[in-house]
Amino acid sequence: MVIDVRSPAEFVGPLGHIPGTINLSLDALQERITDIVPNKERCLSMVYKTDRRSTTAAAWLLQTGYGHVTVLRGGMEEWNRQGFPTVRDHASTS
Repeated sequence: MVIDVRSPAEFVGPLGHIPGTINLSLDALQERITDIVPNKERCLSMVYKTDRRSTTAAAWLLQTGYGHVTVLRGGMEEWNRQGFPTVRDHASTS
């Protein structure tokens, strides 16, 4: 599961988001993660504009018992540089 920790406005902004990604802003992560991902063994990949905040989110998730957490290095900026597909709608906003 890919979780984009940018704000909802950034999620649908110029960089777009990865298809199928769940938007759970860094501010909401601590409050909502157990509702969205109750299974702490689920593989999670964290995404942000770069990889700064997603690294913070991943570290917090690992400290709280989530066992399989990665970070998309370079974030959405690198995703776009590589030419991978993006979406710019509200369908995946959580």
